[in-house]
Amino acid sequence: MKKIILILSLVLVFACNDEEGMSDEKFIQIYKEVLVARESTADREAGTSKVNEVFAKYNISEPEFRKMFLKMSSEKPKRLAEMMDSIRIQTEVGIRNIDSTRRALEMKKDTNSATNTDK
Repeated sequence: MKKIILILSLVLVFACNDEEGMSDEKFIQIYKEVLVARESTADREAGTSKVNEVFAKYNISEPEFRKMFLKMSSEKPKRLAEMMDSIRIQTEVGIRNIDSTRRALEMKKDTNSATNTDK
């Protein structure tokens, strides 16, 4: 009986540690996708819709995500600052790609408009 209790205790301890690591990674991934979703469109309503899709993808609500953010900021502020730096760097590349694509589409649209008015 003592062995079973010991084994269950160890499993519980390792599960909690693993869950804690997963929540950091989950937070990073969600936050990155939220930032990119916001930047992918100039339309506020469309951006909100994309952000809601990210939350649905991870089966989390916006209030739950905010609660996770506030909990991390109070319990692990240094870790949160490190994660935010990492997220910022990772999303800058994605946002630059979005901006490049947006500019290319605008140029194509302008070219098509100019071609249509020439006819």
